[in-house]
Amino acid sequence: MEQQKAKQNFMNRHENWMKWFIFLTFTALIFTFGLKGGMKKELFVKDPLFLKLSVIYGIFVFINLPYRALLFFLYKNPDTGNDFEPSVSVVIPAYNEGQTVQLAVESVARSDYPADKLEIFCVNDGSSDDTLYWMRKSVAKFKECNIQIINFEKNKGKRQAIYEAYSRARGEVLITVDSDTQIEPAAIRNLVAPLKDDKVGAATGKVAAYNKNNNFMTRMLGVRYTMAFDFYRSSRSTFKTVFVCSGVLSAYRMTVLRKVMDDWVNQKFLGETCTYGDDRSLTNFVIRSGYYTIYVRNAVAKTIVPEKLGKLIKMILRWNKSFIRESLIFAGFMFKPYRAGNRFLPAFDFIISIMMSLMQLVIFGASIVLLINHTGLILDFLAAIALMGFFYMLFYIKLEKSSDYVYGVVYAFLFVFVLIWTLPYAAVTLRNQSWLTR
Repeated sequence: MEQQKAKQNFMNRHENWMKWFIFLTFTALIFTFGLKGGMKKELFVKDPLFLKLSVIYGIFVFINLPYRALLFFLYKNPDTGNDFEPSVSVVIPAYNEGQTVQLAVESVARSDYPADKLEIFCVNDGSSDDTLYWMRKSVAKFKECNIQIINFEKNKGKRQAIYEAYSRARGEVLITVDSDTQIEPAAIRNLVAPLKDDKVGAATGKVAAYNKNNNFMTRMLGVRYTMAFDFYRSSRSTFKTVFVCSGVLSAYRMTVLRKVMDDWVNQKFLGETCTYGDDRSLTNFVIRSGYYTIYVRNAVAKTIVPEKLGKLIKMILRWNKSFIRESLIFAGFMFKPYRAGNRFLPAFDFIISIMMSLMQLVIFGASIVLLINHTGLILDFLAAIALMGFFYMLFYIKLEKSSDYVYGVVYAFLFVFVLIWTLPYAAVTLRNQSWLTR
């Protein structure tokens, strides 16, 4: 016990040193940039195209950040103190998750929710490992719970797994939980609370990284997940249009699903059956049907994030393909009367987000060309990335009050030099329907 405590203390000290090193390195970089007075003005004169692109990008940044910050501070968590207790069907689709799926199933079984109103569907999607064995272990361990196993002999994909559970579900609400995820006891109760409003078709919870302390990559993703699943979703929840109800933890009104599930499971794009981006797609169907989508901050789930760069790139590619496809679909109906009122901000937010994504690609591409011709500006370029990263991390500090924000600044560099380029790659390989998570 003493040895374990000593080892933990050493690891904590080591991490603190690392955080200080990252902080001081980036601070020195920004300070040096400031002393130099930033990029030389004559370079902008010599490269007027870069100047124009920088001005355009700057305009979008200065529109997006105050707008996003205002919505973030206006967000109020839905009232989760009410006594709304609809019957709930939870679906946990799994493919080659091994013992991890047992932890997911048991976290749902231990939920603070009436057992007589809760049923759990474990879908083994043709796994070639011992996933089915661990599902059965959970059934045996929680005999008092209504846990049902659906076993596919062959892999059919996540959509088919969810659809099969949906077709058997008896609940008023369908909840999706990823097989590498553990939910907090109050997650289900808090997640379904906004559905008391008949106008709300779906709700999604807060997602944190379960394995965030495993290595440097997971520490960065721990920060990134907080920003992606809290900062952005909370800001969009203020106008009741969260564009992605994450498959990690989301709840859907069953009456809404009955209108869209057949179209969703058979969705085609560019002539191909859709096999990725099931959560963003289903959210889009809900929105298009005229219903609100809400973010619930105190419905918390912890999921396993990629620990290696290769797996992270595959995950981001899948997200980007879904982003492109569903953005095109949303653009097709966002100016139509798909619901009564509350349509301006969703359209405005969508346009700003699209333009920010495109301008980031353009400005970073132009920066690379500029640096090739003026190598002396490399430190200036790095300082600009660090400065922007620090600025965004102010929101993380507000949310988490943690020094882990330094990992978010490092993630900004990973995004610029590696991950941002997955968006154009996703665009040119859009017809590739592979499930890119493995």
